[in-house]
Amino acid sequence: MVSREHKRAALHEKLQILRSLTNSHAVILRKSSIIVDASKYIKELKHKVERLNQEIACTQKPVCKSPLPEVNTA
Repeated sequence: MVSREHKRAALHEKLQILRSLTNSHAVILRKSSIIVDASKYIKELKHKVERLNQEIACTQKPVCKSPLPEVNTA
């Protein structure tokens, strides 16, 4: 029985870590709600990475760069 209790405590601790890392707002500490929140968070991170990669690619192409504004000296 100690082994089962140890596994349960270890799982609970890992779920708490996952909850804190993913900013889960799961009020009820159910495994499913923490995992669903983690899944949503991972999807958000993937979208951010894709967007940032597109921005990086755009800045490396001369077409995407905005021309510098002209200054009137008159």
